[in-house]
Amino acid sequence: MKITLYLAITLAVFGISCKKQYYQYNKSLIDIQSVKANESCPNGGYVILNGNDINFNGTLDSNEVQNREYICNGSDANSDKKTILSFGISGGTVSNSASGTIFGAIPQFNKLDYSNVDSITVYASLNKGYSSDPVAINATIEVYNVTDNTIISGSAVGSLLTATPALVESGNFYSSLPEKNVNLAIRYKSPVDGYSAVINYAYLIVYKH
Repeated sequence: MKITLYLAITLAVFGISCKKQYYQYNKSLIDIQSVKANESCPNGGYVILNGNDINFNGTLDSNEVQNREYICNGSDANSDKKTILSFGISGGTVSNSASGTIFGAIPQFNKLDYSNVDSITVYASLNKGYSSDPVAINATIEVYNVTDNTIISGSAVGSLLTATPALVESGNFYSSLPEKNVNLAIRYKSPVDGYSAVINYAYLIVYKH
């Protein structure tokens, strides 16, 4: 009886000590606001705010903002200088696969629907998910053409991830997008199977001249 009790206690303690601890990434919130001309955007534009919902009220309060990123208008400050399309990814979407996991969707996208386009990029917020993973891990996102089952060349962007969300933006991949309607998504790859890479949000940004 003593041996049985000892083993039961040992297993219970072992089970607790080996349990993976998650960051509270599912409480991440974003807020996109238009801004008037200021030092960051001389011709106005947008500011993307994100942070954790510390008081659990479902709103990103000013004291909860952890990152602030400006997307500015062009020289003539017209509000149609860019179009921001969401992939519909909510805070805390996790990839544990080195080969990539498909998330989100922008259905029936056609670059020919947008006139005077300078460039198209993908913009996202990423962080790691497990506190037990290495201090920092490399992860990559890329735009995936679901219609043709292929990656959009030039859309990949990576970051060295920690628990704090990192804001990343790819280079211009306008020329790699097909001239037809396609369903787009995000493919998110963690560095090693089992490591947890988190994507909080992702946007396709169409810049116009």
